[in-house]
Amino acid sequence: VVLPHAFAGVRRFVHQADWKHKYVAVMTISQCAEYVSQEAHVDEIVGLLVNLLNDDHPRVRFAALHAIGQTSTDQSPYIQEAHCEVLLPALARSMEDPVVKVAAHACAAFVNFAESLDSAALLPHMPDLMSKLCARLASPAVVSKEQAITAIAVVAGVTEAHFVPYYQQVVSVVKHILPATSVDDRKLRGKAFECLSLMGLAVGRDVFRPDAQEVMHAMLEAAAAGLEADDPQRSYIQEATQRICRALKEDFLPYLPRLLPGIYTTMQMQPAEVVDPDAEEAEADMTVALLEDGTAVGLKTCQIEDFQSSVQLVSCFLEVLGPSYFDHVSETARCLLPALKFRFSDDVRREAAQAWQQVINVAKEGLRERGVSDNGIVRDLLHAFVQGVTEAMRGE
Repeated sequence: VVLPHAFAGVRRFVHQADWKHKYVAVMTISQCAEYVSQEAHVDEIVGLLVNLLNDDHPRVRFAALHAIGQTSTDQSPYIQEAHCEVLLPALARSMEDPVVKVAAHACAAFVNFAESLDSAALLPHMPDLMSKLCARLASPAVVSKEQAITAIAVVAGVTEAHFVPYYQQVVSVVKHILPATSVDDRKLRGKAFECLSLMGLAVGRDVFRPDAQEVMHAMLEAAAAGLEADDPQRSYIQEATQRICRALKEDFLPYLPRLLPGIYTTMQMQPAEVVDPDAEEAEADMTVALLEDGTAVGLKTCQIEDFQSSVQLVSCFLEVLGPSYFDHVSETARCLLPALKFRFSDDVRREAAQAWQQVINVAKEGLRERGVSDNGIVRDLLHAFVQGVTEAMRGE
């Protein structure tokens, strides 16, 4: 009922001379795009927004890019399938906008649009896009670098092996970001880790191997130096580590001695006693659990997230490395056991149970590869799992 009236207003406002009217019209589109059900209306929206990318006022151009990004998410996959040949060239042109924030936002809109795009649709536009994105990456503006590097990561993820011809050109520029250690550069550095790991997955270990050591060294050094709870590099490093493991496969093994001790320590963290559960849960961003004896313990949200990330890292290592991980099975099982009884998150317990199955599989495969017929370790692992799950159920 509301949409016809809203779009009638949009049609009037986009033709007004005052930029504020156009801005209001575009922001209305952003808010309403999610609820548009007719493809003809989506087509009209795209036409309006593309035309407004040429508006004289930078705020209108910025708003149009924002609306394209929002509509790309809300109307996926139709907008990608129907309007790829219009939107990709339009976004590429906007990446050269004379206003830095607008050009950077063109990269952000491209990310939303291209994440759901087929490789075949993106490939014909790849030379032009990569030329524009590399120019944005070379910009001195941090916001421009941040958006461009994310867009390049998306291109690599979508095109996979087709990204190889562009890899050397991009990787040297992105690696130059790694030495940056200031607080203002933390997000950019995290995005560099993300981009490098996605490029590594795209091009494969033979191409990525020469650069992987430098990337892993930078991430390990950052983690060893200590990262604040609000440091955006934390999640970027954790996710990039998994991607690099998947890219390198067995070549990742040399990094385990530096990675596993920190992971094991995280999985052994102990909750703090909570005196006033209601107050501390509200004020300290803490999840509180009541024990059988009536006392309460809690962990901060960031601690729970770190714990879960550690379980996910171990699970990735087990899945990717398989029997090559055998030498670490016993210690991993010992440190993973508390996760089966982790009272602060159902997701962590579920992921820990799945990881434990991988531990048993790796133990079986490792014994088979070594020609060992004694399955005692497998029996012990199964017994520990049953005991841990049983204790967790009793604590519910």
